[in-house]
Amino acid sequence: MRQLAKKSALNARAREGLLVIVDALEYEKPKTKDFAGLLKKLDASNKKVLVLTASDAHNVYLSGRNIPDVHVMRFADATAYEILWAQTVVVEIGALEQGSGVETGAKQESKEASDA
Repeated sequence: MRQLAKKSALNARAREGLLVIVDALEYEKPKTKDFAGLLKKLDASNKKVLVLTASDAHNVYLSGRNIPDVHVMRFADATAYEILWAQTVVVEIGALEQGSGVETGAKQESKEASDA
């Protein structure tokens, strides 16, 4: 039941255009300035942002913890409430592939190519 609520919340954010899928977020050192720059590029500055990672990305968490209204957590730990709370949801592509059973566009394209 919780997984269904989580998928529904992600679908709602996607329909609203508030779901952003990014490559793996990897920081050698925690850098709040770099993380804030990423949010600015994604037009997510000064918004409630939920960043969902594929694994325990400790440096990503440390980079985002000093920014107001930014929450960083593993995709597996997120709830529907947290997804709906956020005005922008940033998800690592690996997290979607691992946790939700949602196919990304890249996978869909490769399936279509193999069918042809």
